[in-house]
Amino acid sequence: FSDMHSERDYLRMFVFPQINDELKKYAISMRIIDLRWGINTMEQSQEATESKVMRVCFNEIDRSRPFFIGLLGCRYGWIPPSSSSYMLHGKRFEEESSITSMEIEYAILQEKGISGCLFMERDASCLDKMEDSVRERYDDSFSTNEKTRTENPQRLRLLKQRIKQHLHEKGKDYCYQQYCPTWNGKEFDSLSEFGEIVKRTMLHEIASIYSLDYNDEPFKEELNSQKQFLYLKLAKVYDRKAVTEGLVEKIRINKGVLVISGLSGTGKSCIYALLVSHFLQQQDKYVVLYHSTSVGMRS
Repeated sequence: FSDMHSERDYLRMFVFPQINDELKKYAISMRIIDLRWGINTMEQSQEATESKVMRVCFNEIDRSRPFFIGLLGCRYGWIPPSSSSYMLHGKRFEEESSITSMEIEYAILQEKGISGCLFMERDASCLDKMEDSVRERYDDSFSTNEKTRTENPQRLRLLKQRIKQHLHEKGKDYCYQQYCPTWNGKEFDSLSEFGEIVKRTMLHEIASIYSLDYNDEPFKEELNSQKQFLYLKLAKVYDRKAVTEGLVEKIRINKGVLVISGLSGTGKSCIYALLVSHFLQQQDKYVVLYHSTSVGMRS
């Protein structure tokens, strides 16, 4: 967490919103997981923080499959104290593995490896203008701890080599990229190249996994906006089963127009989404034309 704040913030504020805007055309909504958010780690050391969120990290990796973005710099990461190999989520890790290494090992360096992954490596040359006291936070080879200074750089080199080899074997060399930001004395800037690589590569991975055709058929964007509206409304539904079943029966036995009225906020849009979803599943019996106003550019 301590050496990648600039990149994480840049992704959150600039890159991910751009990716989401692009994906809206295909009725896909992306949700970002950054474990700096939502876990109370106030007044804790970095070691205590990483130990606390360790298992949460592994759970989120599972929830996020098949996607994973790894940010690599010149730090191997915190190594949890252990006298033997470390057991987590049913997988045994080598002694003195860092949390960063274990996350990557769990995410891609195994049989159920992630297909939509991307690794971004920060070029070490961007650290050259830092004072040694500052560089220690970003580079293990400048640590005042002798063991960290002498052993971690080699561990990090081996980890990067394993990642590259794994991606090469999968035919995904393009999923390991380098970038070189500028240190301005307080943080890293000039991250536009970094952001463009992430945006381009992740859109490519998402398009490959979901077989997006990128065509521009008339009203395709409008239809996808309607689909996304349905998806969001269905996600908010709690218990409308009885109401929906009654309306389905009325539609089945009646002809003409059925009007459903209700005060604002009583759940008409959710009922609409449930009905559309119900009849779309029976397209052998029904032709379903659905449209919600104020959704999409053409509404």
